[in-house]
Amino acid sequence: MSVDTQPPAPAAPPSYPEVKSLHRLASVPIVHDSIASIDALLTRYSATNTVKVWAQAWGEQAYKISEPYGARLAPVIVSADGMANQGLDVLQRHFPYPFIAPTDEIITKVRAPADQAYSTATAYVGAGQKAVSDNVIAPALGAAEEVDKSLSPYLDSFEARVRPYVPARDTTNGAEDHSKPTRVRAYELTLDARARAISLSQEQFHHLQQQSVLLQRASETVASLTSAAKEQSQALVAQLLATLDSVQQGTAKLPGEVQHALQPFSDKLGETYSHMLDVSHEQIPLGEKTRKLAGAAQEGLGEVLGLAAEKVQQLVGWAKLEGTKAKEQANGKAGDGVNGVAKVGEAAELRAEDAAEGVKKDVQGALN
Repeated sequence: MSVDTQPPAPAAPPSYPEVKSLHRLASVPIVHDSIASIDALLTRYSATNTVKVWAQAWGEQAYKISEPYGARLAPVIVSADGMANQGLDVLQRHFPYPFIAPTDEIITKVRAPADQAYSTATAYVGAGQKAVSDNVIAPALGAAEEVDKSLSPYLDSFEARVRPYVPARDTTNGAEDHSKPTRVRAYELTLDARARAISLSQEQFHHLQQQSVLLQRASETVASLTSAAKEQSQALVAQLLATLDSVQQGTAKLPGEVQHALQPFSDKLGETYSHMLDVSHEQIPLGEKTRKLAGAAQEGLGEVLGLAAEKVQQLVGWAKLEGTKAKEQANGKAGDGVNGVAKVGEAAELRAEDAAEGVKKDVQGALN
């Protein structure tokens, strides 16, 4: 008779004993909800979720590695778990409420004293604010309104005098709106006055700029006129000196008898010419130089004209006398000789008159 033999079943791998105290503690509502809240918070963000997954993987790996040691320590773990359960039983008998109460209820009861304290404090603060408003703020506002009303007539009078010179910045909502408080109207009137002052300053600055442009143009015009007057005066002086020089040269070309007769005139003319030439070379202002030249010309040329008129009359008389003598001498000679002498006398007379007229014209042209 054969006996069937079967191989023995393989031994189960050693494992940790069940720790009931941990499961019991995790089943408490407040503990369970706290763990769930922490897990949800870690899962919400990608960085913390990655850390959570990594920690779970490492925990499972460590649990598997420590399983053989857990089997060896099973009696100790079971004994410790039993003691923990007994401690939880004692706590649950003395304080049963935390083990069965929902989390929201526990939080509400925990926050109740704080909420009550906050409500009480809020009530006291409200009562204090109301007391301050009734006893301090309201009387102060009333007094301010009385002061505002008492100052309103003065502001109205001041505004009536100032407003024609200080127009409102906004005509639809200006400081003249008497429905506004006096302090607001005074502030807006101040702003209007400031805006008006700025506007006037800008207008004055623009006016000064225009005046500056006008002054610059006037200065340029005066400088142009001064330059033109200087050039014209210099040209006139040069023309006058040239005329005097021409008169001197014309006098030098006259016959010897005429030059001898006109010697005082020529000397005075040369003296006047030299004096005017010296004045024209002086480094003095144009106005003063012009006055000195005019004075020298009026004084010197006046005397020159007087001498010229006197000498011309003398020359004319001398020419007539010489012509008469020549005619008388010719009466005792032959008839052809008479005609020749008469012609010589007439020619001398005409030459003297022409010289006198030329000198007179030159001098008058110099004065003009």
